[in-house]
Amino acid sequence: MAWAFFLRSRELSNLGLFGFGVVGLALTAGCAASQTGAHFDGHEAPSLITAEQMQEVRVLPTGYEKLGDVRAFCTHYAGMWPPDGAKLSDVDCGRERLSQALRERAAEAGGELLVDRHCSSRLLRESDAGALYTVTCAAGVARPDEHTRAGRPLRARAQNPDPAPRAAEGWRIRVRFAKNPRAARRNPRRVDFVRQVPTPPVSHQELGSIVTECRSGCSRAGAEQAVLVAAGRFGASDVAELSCARRGRGFVCQGKALAHEVDPETHPEAR
Repeated sequence: MAWAFFLRSRELSNLGLFGFGVVGLALTAGCAASQTGAHFDGHEAPSLITAEQMQEVRVLPTGYEKLGDVRAFCTHYAGMWPPDGAKLSDVDCGRERLSQALRERAAEAGGELLVDRHCSSRLLRESDAGALYTVTCAAGVARPDEHTRAGRPLRARAQNPDPAPRAAEGWRIRVRFAKNPRAARRNPRRVDFVRQVPTPPVSHQELGSIVTECRSGCSRAGAEQAVLVAAGRFGASDVAELSCARRGRGFVCQGKALAHEVDPETHPEAR
Protein backbone atom coordinates (compact mmCIF):
# COMPACT_ATOMS: atom_id res chain seq x y z
CA MET A 1 0.00 0.00 0.00
CA ALA A 2 1.20 3.47 -0.77
CA TRP A 3 0.15 6.99 -0.05
CA ALA A 4 -0.18 9.67 -2.70
CA PHE A 5 -0.45 13.17 -1.30
CA PHE A 6 1.20 15.99 -3.22
CA LEU A 7 0.63 19.65 -2.50
CA ARG A 8 1.39 22.59 -4.74
CA SER A 9 0.40 26.21 -4.26
CA ARG A 10 -3.08 25.63 -5.62
CA GLU A 11 -3.50 22.56 -3.46
CA LEU A 12 -2.38 24.43 -0.36
CA SER A 13 -5.15 26.92 -1.02
CA ASN A 14 -7.69 24.10 -1.34
CA LEU A 15 -6.59 22.74 2.03
CA GLY A 16 -6.81 26.11 3.75
CA LEU A 17 -3.06 26.31 4.44
CA PHE A 18 -2.36 29.71 2.89
CA GLY A 19 -1.64 32.17 5.65
CA PHE A 20 0.59 29.76 7.55
CA GLY A 21 3.98 31.41 7.86
CA VAL A 22 6.88 29.00 7.86
CA VAL A 23 8.40 30.06 11.12
CA GLY A 24 10.48 28.40 13.79
CA LEU A 25 7.67 27.89 16.27
CA ALA A 26 8.84 25.69 19.11
CA LEU A 27 6.68 22.62 19.59
CA THR A 28 5.54 22.63 23.20
CA ALA A 29 2.34 20.62 22.99
CA GLY A 30 2.52 17.43 25.03
CA CYS A 31 1.71 13.86 24.18
CA ALA A 32 -1.94 14.44 25.07
CA ALA A 33 -2.35 16.75 22.08
CA SER A 34 -1.02 14.14 19.68
CA GLN A 35 -3.54 11.63 20.98
CA THR A 36 -6.70 13.61 21.70
CA GLY A 37 -6.57 16.67 19.48
CA ALA A 38 -5.83 19.69 21.64
CA HIS A 39 -3.92 20.12 24.91
CA PHE A 40 -5.16 22.53 27.58
CA ASP A 41 -2.76 24.04 30.09
CA GLY A 42 -4.43 25.94 32.88
CA HIS A 43 -7.28 25.84 35.40
CA GLU A 44 -10.41 24.00 34.26
CA ALA A 45 -13.90 25.06 35.33
CA PRO A 46 -17.44 23.74 34.82
CA SER A 47 -18.45 23.81 31.17
CA LEU A 48 -20.66 26.71 30.11
CA ILE A 49 -21.20 26.22 26.38
CA THR A 50 -20.59 23.83 23.49
CA ALA A 51 -17.79 24.09 20.94
CA GLU A 52 -20.32 25.41 18.41
CA GLN A 53 -21.12 28.33 20.73
CA MET A 54 -17.47 29.25 21.24
CA GLN A 55 -16.56 32.77 20.06
CA GLU A 56 -13.20 34.32 19.22
CA VAL A 57 -11.73 37.70 20.17
CA ARG A 58 -8.38 39.36 19.64
CA VAL A 59 -7.90 40.65 23.20
CA LEU A 60 -9.34 39.64 26.56
CA PRO A 61 -12.45 41.78 27.15
CA THR A 62 -13.43 43.43 30.40
CA GLY A 63 -15.40 41.14 32.67
CA TYR A 64 -13.60 37.97 31.56
CA GLU A 65 -10.83 35.96 33.18
CA LYS A 66 -8.28 33.78 31.49
CA LEU A 67 -8.34 30.07 32.37
CA GLY A 68 -5.26 29.02 30.43
CA ASP A 69 -4.05 28.19 26.93
CA VAL A 70 -5.01 25.54 24.39
CA ARG A 71 -2.84 24.20 21.57
CA ALA A 72 -3.20 21.63 18.79
CA PHE A 73 -0.79 20.47 16.11
CA CYS A 74 -0.56 18.08 13.18
CA THR A 75 2.03 16.93 10.64
CA HIS A 76 1.73 18.20 7.08
CA TYR A 77 3.44 16.35 4.22
CA ALA A 78 4.17 18.54 1.18
CA GLY A 79 5.20 16.60 -1.90
CA MET A 80 5.78 13.47 0.19
CA TRP A 81 3.91 10.22 0.78
CA PRO A 82 2.79 10.00 4.43
CA PRO A 83 3.34 6.59 6.03
CA ASP A 84 0.65 3.96 5.76
CA GLY A 85 -1.65 4.18 8.77
CA ALA A 86 -1.06 7.89 9.40
CA LYS A 87 -3.54 9.75 11.64
CA LEU A 88 -6.48 11.42 9.90
CA SER A 89 -5.36 14.66 11.57
CA ASP A 90 -2.15 14.45 9.51
CA VAL A 91 -3.91 13.49 6.29
CA ASP A 92 -6.31 16.40 6.91
CA CYS A 93 -3.71 18.68 8.49
CA GLY A 94 -4.99 22.23 8.21
CA ARG A 95 -6.17 25.31 10.05
CA GLU A 96 -9.84 24.28 10.01
CA ARG A 97 -9.41 20.99 11.88
CA LEU A 98 -6.92 22.45 14.34
CA SER A 99 -9.15 25.43 15.13
CA GLN A 100 -12.16 23.20 15.69
CA ALA A 101 -10.09 21.03 18.03
CA LEU A 102 -9.20 24.18 19.99
CA ARG A 103 -12.88 25.10 20.32
CA GLU A 104 -13.79 21.60 21.49
CA ARG A 105 -11.11 21.47 24.17
CA ALA A 106 -11.73 25.07 25.30
CA ALA A 107 -15.43 24.33 25.80
CA GLU A 108 -14.59 21.22 27.83
CA ALA A 109 -12.27 23.29 30.01
CA GLY A 110 -15.08 25.73 30.84
CA GLY A 111 -14.11 28.49 28.41
CA GLU A 112 -16.45 30.73 26.48
CA LEU A 113 -13.93 32.65 24.38
CA LEU A 114 -10.84 31.85 22.36
CA VAL A 115 -8.44 34.76 22.71
CA ASP A 116 -5.91 35.66 19.99
CA ARG A 117 -6.08 32.38 18.05
CA HIS A 118 -3.06 32.08 15.76
CA CYS A 119 -1.60 29.38 13.52
CA SER A 120 1.96 28.82 12.31
CA SER A 121 4.06 26.12 10.72
CA ARG A 122 7.57 24.84 11.32
CA LEU A 123 9.73 23.15 8.70
CA LEU A 124 11.01 19.87 10.12
CA ARG A 125 12.69 18.28 7.12
CA GLU A 126 13.16 19.03 3.44
CA SER A 127 14.49 16.90 0.62
CA ASP A 128 14.15 16.47 -3.13
CA ALA A 129 11.02 14.39 -2.48
CA GLY A 130 9.26 17.16 -0.54
CA ALA A 131 8.99 18.76 2.85
CA LEU A 132 7.63 17.87 6.27
CA TYR A 133 6.03 20.52 8.48
CA THR A 134 4.50 20.74 11.92
CA VAL A 135 1.42 22.97 11.84
CA THR A 136 0.30 24.45 15.16
CA CYS A 137 -2.69 26.53 16.26
CA ALA A 138 -2.96 28.04 19.75
CA ALA A 139 -5.17 30.43 21.70
CA GLY A 140 -5.96 31.67 25.17
CA VAL A 141 -9.12 30.39 26.85
CA ALA A 142 -11.34 32.76 28.83
CA ARG A 143 -14.70 32.75 30.60
CA PRO A 144 -16.82 35.44 32.29
CA ASP A 145 -15.64 36.27 35.78
CA GLU A 146 -17.92 35.68 38.76
CA HIS A 147 -19.30 39.23 38.75
CA THR A 148 -20.15 39.09 35.03
CA ARG A 149 -21.78 35.67 35.31
CA ALA A 150 -23.92 36.85 38.23
CA GLY A 151 -25.21 39.83 36.25
CA ARG A 152 -26.50 38.06 33.19
CA PRO A 153 -29.23 35.48 32.52
CA LEU A 154 -28.38 31.82 32.28
CA ARG A 155 -27.19 30.82 28.82
CA ALA A 156 -28.66 27.60 27.46
CA ARG A 157 -26.31 25.11 25.91
CA ALA A 158 -27.04 24.30 22.27
CA GLN A 159 -28.76 20.98 21.75
CA ASN A 160 -27.93 19.11 18.55
CA PRO A 161 -29.79 15.80 18.18
CA ASP A 162 -27.39 14.66 15.47
CA PRO A 163 -23.97 16.12 16.34
CA ALA A 164 -21.22 16.13 13.74
CA PRO A 165 -18.09 14.07 14.39
CA ARG A 166 -15.61 15.82 16.67
CA ALA A 167 -12.44 17.17 15.08
CA ALA A 168 -10.48 15.53 17.91
CA GLU A 169 -11.45 12.12 16.54
CA GLY A 170 -8.94 12.73 13.76
CA TRP A 171 -6.08 12.07 16.19
CA ARG A 172 -7.48 8.58 16.92
CA ILE A 173 -8.47 7.51 13.42
CA ARG A 174 -5.84 5.90 11.20
CA VAL A 175 -6.04 5.98 7.40
CA ARG A 176 -4.75 3.46 4.88
CA PHE A 177 -4.85 4.18 1.15
CA ALA A 178 -4.13 1.49 -1.46
CA LYS A 179 -3.44 3.55 -4.58
CA ASN A 180 -4.39 2.37 -8.05
CA PRO A 181 -1.02 2.47 -9.88
CA ARG A 182 -2.77 3.23 -13.18
CA ALA A 183 -4.49 6.34 -11.83
CA ALA A 184 -2.92 9.76 -12.34
CA ARG A 185 -2.44 12.12 -9.42
CA ARG A 186 -5.32 14.54 -8.78
CA ASN A 187 -5.47 17.81 -6.89
CA PRO A 188 -6.94 17.46 -3.38
CA ARG A 189 -10.38 18.83 -2.62
CA ARG A 190 -12.42 19.70 0.43
CA VAL A 191 -14.74 17.06 1.83
CA ASP A 192 -17.67 19.34 0.95
CA PHE A 193 -17.02 18.50 -2.71
CA VAL A 194 -16.82 14.72 -2.27
CA ARG A 195 -20.03 12.79 -2.93
CA GLN A 196 -21.02 9.41 -1.57
CA VAL A 197 -22.48 7.17 -4.29
CA PRO A 198 -23.71 3.57 -4.03
CA THR A 199 -21.77 2.25 -7.05
CA PRO A 200 -18.90 3.58 -9.20
CA PRO A 201 -20.16 5.76 -12.11
CA VAL A 202 -19.14 4.47 -15.53
CA SER A 203 -17.46 7.84 -16.22
CA HIS A 204 -15.13 7.47 -13.23
CA GLN A 205 -11.84 5.78 -12.50
CA GLU A 206 -10.92 4.20 -9.20
CA LEU A 207 -8.04 6.10 -7.60
CA GLY A 208 -7.65 3.53 -4.84
CA SER A 209 -9.30 2.02 -1.79
CA ILE A 210 -9.41 3.71 1.61
CA VAL A 211 -9.70 2.10 5.04
CA THR A 212 -10.17 4.13 8.22
CA GLU A 213 -9.98 2.59 11.67
CA CYS A 214 -9.91 3.56 15.32
CA ARG A 215 -9.51 1.27 18.30
CA SER A 216 -11.47 3.55 20.65
CA GLY A 217 -12.44 7.15 21.16
CA CYS A 218 -14.25 7.71 17.87
CA SER A 219 -17.80 7.46 16.58
CA ARG A 220 -19.12 5.49 13.64
CA ALA A 221 -19.96 8.80 11.97
CA GLY A 222 -16.40 10.00 12.53
CA ALA A 223 -14.80 6.90 10.98
CA GLU A 224 -17.25 7.09 8.08
CA GLN A 225 -16.63 10.76 7.43
CA ALA A 226 -12.89 10.08 7.59
CA VAL A 227 -13.19 8.01 4.40
CA LEU A 228 -14.72 11.00 2.58
CA VAL A 229 -12.14 13.41 4.04
CA ALA A 230 -9.22 11.19 3.04
CA ALA A 231 -10.70 10.58 -0.41
CA GLY A 232 -10.86 14.32 -0.99
CA ARG A 233 -7.25 14.76 0.05
CA PHE A 234 -6.25 12.19 -2.56
CA GLY A 235 -8.22 14.01 -5.25
CA ALA A 236 -11.39 11.93 -5.36
CA SER A 237 -14.72 13.48 -6.27
CA ASP A 238 -16.76 10.46 -5.17
CA VAL A 239 -16.66 7.54 -2.76
CA ALA A 240 -18.49 4.31 -3.64
CA GLU A 241 -19.35 1.19 -1.66
CA LEU A 242 -18.77 2.89 1.69
CA SER A 243 -19.35 0.55 4.61
CA CYS A 244 -18.55 0.51 8.32
CA ALA A 245 -18.49 -2.07 11.10
CA ARG A 246 -17.73 -2.07 14.78
CA ARG A 247 -14.36 -3.50 15.77
CA GLY A 248 -13.81 -3.93 19.49
CA ARG A 249 -14.43 -0.55 21.10
CA GLY A 250 -13.93 1.28 17.81
CA PHE A 251 -14.93 1.18 14.16
CA VAL A 252 -13.48 0.33 10.77
CA CYS A 253 -14.79 1.80 7.50
CA GLN A 254 -13.81 1.32 3.88
CA GLY A 255 -14.70 2.71 0.48
CA LYS A 256 -13.48 3.24 -3.07
CA ALA A 257 -12.09 6.66 -4.00
CA LEU A 258 -13.21 7.71 -7.50
CA ALA A 259 -12.67 10.54 -9.97
CA HIS A 260 -13.53 11.23 -13.60
CA GLU A 261 -11.56 9.08 -16.03
CA VAL A 262 -10.59 12.30 -17.80
CA ASP A 263 -9.87 15.01 -15.25
CA PRO A 264 -12.02 18.12 -16.04
CA GLU A 265 -9.54 20.31 -14.20
CA THR A 266 -6.73 19.47 -16.63
CA HIS A 267 -8.80 18.66 -19.76
CA PRO A 268 -11.24 21.51 -20.60
CA GLU A 269 -12.92 19.37 -23.27
CA ALA A 270 -14.16 17.04 -20.53
CA ARG A 271 -16.10 19.77 -18.71
